[in-house]
Amino acid sequence: LVPFRYQGQYEDVDTGLYYNRFRYYSPDMGMYISSDPIGLAGNNPTLYGYVEDVNSYLDLFGLEKCALSASDMKKMGPAPKNMYNPHRHHIVREHAPSNWSADARKWITDSQDIIAEVGIDLNSSIENFVWASNGLGNHSKKAAKTVYDELSKVRGNPEAIKETLGSLGEIFSGTGFK
Repeated sequence: LVPFRYQGQYEDVDTGLYYNRFRYYSPDMGMYISSDPIGLAGNNPTLYGYVEDVNSYLDLFGLEKCALSASDMKKMGPAPKNMYNPHRHHIVREHAPSNWSADARKWITDSQDIIAEVGIDLNSSIENFVWASNGLGNHSKKAAKTVYDELSKVRGNPEAIKETLGSLGEIFSGTGFK
């Protein structure tokens, strides 16, 4: 078995993690397990993220900015002090890891469609963001399915969708989806 993965990542078969020069990447979670070594210098809302589309997205220096406006970031306030590894978290995800099934990826794209239908932008509407801990299953299939199931129940109702995003946000920022 060849231990090399995408872009020179080296698979550690004992842990199931991929080593990528400065940190480890979890293909199951679709994110890094340690923070970006340049920290907040890149103005990235998550220090643990990976690019959305690895085939067309290029950010050589990791300095791409978050689409959430500075005023909305200010409205969110600072990260909660008691939260472990907090980040501004999308309630409806931007993408699914490529190793997820077609059905699991569809939960995400359908959820994106549901919020777009009522004018909530995936990347720039504050309704789709919440402070959340990295881990706790927040980037899992279970979380993606729950988001899809709950939004599907209120599809087409802008106020109910905003309320549902708020309720889901409470789960993401609290106990998570473990």
